[in-house]
Amino acid sequence: EKRKYATLFKRSDWDNDGLVLAHEARDLMARSQLSPQTLAAIWAMSDRDRDGKLNFPEFVCLVHAITCALRGARVPEPHEGAPQELVNSL
Repeated sequence: EKRKYATLFKRSDWDNDGLVLAHEARDLMARSQLSPQTLAAIWAMSDRDRDGKLNFPEFVCLVHAITCALRGARVPEPHEGAPQELVNSL
């Protein structure tokens, strides 16, 4: 699973700086067809240090949360943060 995320991360990191910026993730997020509000909540939850870019663990959180939301899982509110079990697995 992490290998799949690593490949997706490399494809999303257009400038190869080891970070995925919001504009780099936009296409990936839009393909999910989730609402802009849901995607904004997922981004806020994933960008743990609030720097506007995602390192690899934050990116894994983003992709996992999108996948869960597509399967019907509740997306935590931004103030709730990522579920602890997800954070521990990163």
